Amino acid sequence: PANAITAAYEGYHSMVAVAVTFDENGAITFLKIGDGRFSETAGIGDKALAPEFAAQFIGKAPPLEITDIDTITGATWTVKAVIDGINEAYTRKDEAPAEATEAPKAEEAEIPANAITAAFEGYHSMVAVAVTFDENGAITFLKIGDGRFSETAGIGDKALAPEFAAQFIGKTPPLEITDIDTISGATWTVKAVLDGINEAYTKVGK
Repeated sequence: PANAITAAYEGYHSMVAVAVTFDENGAITFLKIGDGRFSETAGIGDKALAPEFAAQFIGKAPPLEITDIDTITGATWTVKAVIDGINEAYTRKDEAPAEATEAPKAEEAEIPANAITAAFEGYHSMVAVAVTFDENGAITFLKIGDGRFSETAGIGDKALAPEFAAQFIGKTPPLEITDIDTISGATWTVKAVLDGINEAYTKVGK
């Protein structure tokens, strides 16, 4: 659903993402577990992807504890990541719709017509970039973020700061995380920016 709030926590082998919606009383009305990063143990942690596991959360109101649900034997880390994600999403349930309606406006009319766009999964959301290159392949323009951006406030959202994007100008991809001044605690967000820029660069000649 468009009003779903996303969050992700480290499981046993991978990031475990959730997308969740709540009713006016705070009870869970929808829950989707897992995204492209999910690679928990086959036959154990991946049981969290089963519809019946997610179904038991419907109607419950966070904050939740592991004792509030039927857990999965041998998959405590995975289950805890699901619960932590739901609980974090719950703390943001009132702010997410406003972010979703306000965010797209900032980017309109400021992206050059020749910009190449790409997006990769960050820590909580898709991180999009729009980038242009000169004839030598050096970056001449970079816009980070679009309406899907909802990285951690005070950490991942530092990637939206003009000074973070400014350091890429003049650099020629492919870029590594060691090529830039990164953001402490926001490795997933920064990596998504770099992956997007590098993908855009591969499209330059096409």
